[in-house]
Amino acid sequence: MFSNTGESHNLGYWYNGFGSHSGTSELPPQALPSSKKNDKWKYATMDALERIGVTQLRENLKFKDFYRMVEGKLAFSEISEVIPQLRELEETLDDLDIPTFIKHYDLVGIIVNAMVGEYMQNSDKFNVTNVDEISTNEYERDKSDLVFKYIKEQFDKELNFRLIRQGINPNPESLNIEDPEQLQAYIQQLQQKKQEMTPPEIEQFMNTKWRTKASIWGEHTLEADRERFYLDEMDRDELVDFLLTGRCFRHYRIGYDYYRPETWSPLNTFFSQDLDTKYVQDGEYVGRVHYYTPSQIINKYGHFLSKKQKEDLLGGNTYYESNYGSNTGSFNSAKQVLNKHFGETHIVPHKNYYDYNFLLDIQDEFGVPLGEKTIKAKDGTEKTIPTFLPSRHSNLSEANYLAQLMREDLVLRSDLLQVTEAYWVSYKKIGYLTYMTNEGRMTQDIVTDDILIDFLKEKGIKQLSNKSLYEVEEEAEPNTIVWDYIPEVWKGIKINEGNSNFREAIYLEVEPLEFQIKGDSNVYDVKLPVSGIVDSSLAIKLQPFQVGHNVAMNQVYNMMEKEIGMFFIFDINFLPSEFKEWGDSEETLVHLTNLVKDVGMFPVDSSKQNVRDGGGFNQFGVQNLSYASQIAERFQVADNFKYRAFEQVGFNPQRLGAPSKYETREGVVQSQNASYAQTEIYFDKFSSYKKRALEMHLNVAQYAQKSDKDITVFYTKSDSSQAFLKFTDPYFQLRKLGILPVSNSKRRKELENFKSYLLNTNTLGSDEMSLAKLFTSDTMVELIESARAERVRRQQEGQVAHDRQMELLDKQAELEDQKAVAEWQREEYSKQKDRENKIEVERIDALGRAADNNANQQSLDFINKNADLALKKEKQSADIK
Repeated sequence: MFSNTGESHNLGYWYNGFGSHSGTSELPPQALPSSKKNDKWKYATMDALERIGVTQLRENLKFKDFYRMVEGKLAFSEISEVIPQLRELEETLDDLDIPTFIKHYDLVGIIVNAMVGEYMQNSDKFNVTNVDEISTNEYERDKSDLVFKYIKEQFDKELNFRLIRQGINPNPESLNIEDPEQLQAYIQQLQQKKQEMTPPEIEQFMNTKWRTKASIWGEHTLEADRERFYLDEMDRDELVDFLLTGRCFRHYRIGYDYYRPETWSPLNTFFSQDLDTKYVQDGEYVGRVHYYTPSQIINKYGHFLSKKQKEDLLGGNTYYESNYGSNTGSFNSAKQVLNKHFGETHIVPHKNYYDYNFLLDIQDEFGVPLGEKTIKAKDGTEKTIPTFLPSRHSNLSEANYLAQLMREDLVLRSDLLQVTEAYWVSYKKIGYLTYMTNEGRMTQDIVTDDILIDFLKEKGIKQLSNKSLYEVEEEAEPNTIVWDYIPEVWKGIKINEGNSNFREAIYLEVEPLEFQIKGDSNVYDVKLPVSGIVDSSLAIKLQPFQVGHNVAMNQVYNMMEKEIGMFFIFDINFLPSEFKEWGDSEETLVHLTNLVKDVGMFPVDSSKQNVRDGGGFNQFGVQNLSYASQIAERFQVADNFKYRAFEQVGFNPQRLGAPSKYETREGVVQSQNASYAQTEIYFDKFSSYKKRALEMHLNVAQYAQKSDKDITVFYTKSDSSQAFLKFTDPYFQLRKLGILPVSNSKRRKELENFKSYLLNTNTLGSDEMSLAKLFTSDTMVELIESARAERVRRQQEGQVAHDRQMELLDKQAELEDQKAVAEWQREEYSKQKDRENKIEVERIDALGRAADNNANQQSLDFINKNADLALKKEKQSADIK
């Protein structure tokens, strides 16, 4: 913490234009040795940044108009001094006799809200990748391990197959080769192993699914921080800023072991403005001018403030004891009054000091400038315009007015203090020391300029200042030190003394940033911890059409106010005398109008007694003073401005959900595609900004992960599932994480078309898990892998179904064969019985004839013997068949 104890460094110096560098953006010299970067240098740097910030804050107020458009609060005459183009509009309104308190009919807000809604529904997706040498070596090592493992497994499987073919058991301890079923299972296992990853599949795996633990940590960190820091809300607000102003900023506040992203408003953010300014993190400086209450300052910076400074900060009104209460404001005698208020001598800074303070109080209370200043126009003429009187310490009255413009929905407190928070690139003096070791080996080290000169003289080391780093590496000289400057990001906070009891400004944390965010070069490329983009504004393109639309619509409103409409003309002498007694003419006409509404008739009295000088009754004359044609013309003009504004950014009725009933479906699709093609440039630019912001987010989060031994991420996802990651990486702080967009508008369209194709062709079938994977996939690689896995699964299911079908067919054929055999056996059995019966019948018949012929026993035995022999032969014949 620093407090200014020397010469004054207040804003009045810069506002009044004193000094040789007033009106420029130059900083004090930054290429200085550390010994010269003293308090005075720090104060001067912060004063210069504060001056730049307030100057750009005034310039940025032109963007406030666009925020008011979106909020529907615009009154052009209120900010005609901020936007010169509106002065011509004000003159136009005066010529047309239209009040200057015109209403706002929003067009910009409609377009901006529609684009923000579309982006939030289809926001880009990003993957985390490693771009450091350590990860490259890890990739090659893991790939080599997988290939070596594959070759070894293939050799083992081929050897086992050959042993099995030769009838040799390759694994006698764990496998009973004599068991046929177990042998078949083992062979199937070997065949399944043979289908595992081959070298082409290893290549595909390494190129699609392989990830380092650090990149997985990065994706988990982004997902956890999205809920922790409400990054979706920040994206939405920053997209609004970008569309309205062409600028948006995200600051990463870095502590010892924490970080926190926060959105900075384009209104009070300042940055180095040069020809190549696009991303402010690559610039020379960036910061913001903000306004805090005393209590807010203590909450944010209280650990840097002393007791006395806090008392001065929270002093408030020190005269409350004499202004309030029943005893403190009373006096017991005239002597006390004289002693209290008279006879004292006060030294004041200048003449009319108390009158000037009185005017300052009025100015601060009502926010009205009470001073004047003369400026020269481009044509050389002088013009006097109102301006704010400078306060005693600085011109914070104007600064408070600027703060009020930033937040118009509230009447801000009058005790706000201006705080400037800034980062800038300074240059650190270092030396490339080349020396011979005791072993006679030449080595190089990088040292700071704190190295003792006596030490260099003692060692006989020669100091050089006319060599570059390239020359040092190419032509190193022993026992030399080459001095150089490398960029180094500094930070600082200044609390302005204006509107406070401080006598001098307070400077806090003016020092190098502990964590230096590196870019492509680890030496000369450093990043400011504020990610931002500076581009063209969409609202500026729409502003002329918005102004014209408002002019036409307010003319319509004014004509409608002045329009009389239809009315009647008649001779009041024909009114019956009874009506004339109801009151004056206005009351009589009111009663008459009510009577006509109630009874539907209008009586007249044309008698000579009622009508003076007589005369015939004239019919009612109907008049219609309407601006219908003019109003219709103004509506056409307003609609013309409206549609021209939409054409500027590619919007059409179809985009806003109002397609023409005469358009075909194909026409609507083509019109939509053409419309999105015109607005895509804004989404692409914002996605580029977001990509760089997320890269910085990971760099800051990586720095906040102090422990290199155990890196742990544990959080609850948006779907209430838990995510946990813990790993060990000794090179974690050396890894460089990058962001790759995996889903922008073009890829998202390709992705949606491929998803539709997969659904229409029923590629994934009706499996719920496959469909869930389809709808949640964010990349084409994931979809292809899902389709490939589903194809393999369906092929396997088809093979299983085919095998089952073949098995069923085999069983059916076997059953049919068995049935045929059984049927044949039944037929043969029946035939056999028939033959046997026939033989028995013949035998009985033969025995009967023999009996009739008185045959002896020998004859009967012969008959039976032949019959048995015949049966036996018949049976043998049946068995053979």
